[in-house]
Amino acid sequence: MAVRDEKLERAKKIAHRKMDFLRHVIIYLLVMAVLAIIFGSVGLRRARTSGRRKAFAITGLVPASYRIGITMPGVRTTPTAASGAWTLSSIMLDGADVADRAFDLRPGAPVAGVVATFTDRPTDLSGTLVDQTGRPAPGYPIVVFSADRDDWRQGSRRIAIARPSTDGSFRLVGLPAGRYHLAAVVSLERSDVDDPSFLEQLVPASLTVLLNDGVRTVQHLKLAR
Repeated sequence: MAVRDEKLERAKKIAHRKMDFLRHVIIYLLVMAVLAIIFGSVGLRRARTSGRRKAFAITGLVPASYRIGITMPGVRTTPTAASGAWTLSSIMLDGADVADRAFDLRPGAPVAGVVATFTDRPTDLSGTLVDQTGRPAPGYPIVVFSADRDDWRQGSRRIAIARPSTDGSFRLVGLPAGRYHLAAVVSLERSDVDDPSFLEQLVPASLTVLLNDGVRTVQHLKLAR
């Protein structure tokens, strides 16, 4: 009986892996189709266009949870220390930004009105990190994360890491507009910021800033004793 149960569990795991793989393939195809239509490279059910705006429709997707991501030369989708590129501002669906979130595609319920918006005037956060004596502290990473706990999820564009230069200066360009916490930490693994409990521990000692598109925000930090 135990052997049969083990075989059954193994079969279930294999089936789940196959479904996960299939779902990733479907998501990839969805993203490629959206990119192709938005940027005009192919015409999959391409609808009327007006100026810079392009309407599109995609059919044949199976009911599941989906995320829309964009990868395109010249388009920044994650915060960087460089400027001068188009930046993904939002992907709106039913009044919610789904650029970082999954949405459900249900049978008989078409998803309409998805709008991807790009900007060449992104947020720009910069500053310096110094120790108690005022000297640059380049060895301490800075975690910048949304003040909205609903954004604390793996792969969120609203969580970033800034690593100060030797003079203590740091810069992040392209975070979605909103309110953020900033906290310098002694050590950091990239996976730490995917853990909401880790971010929660940083909140009490953090500084809070408001970032707006097209506005350069300067926030200096000093290490606590």
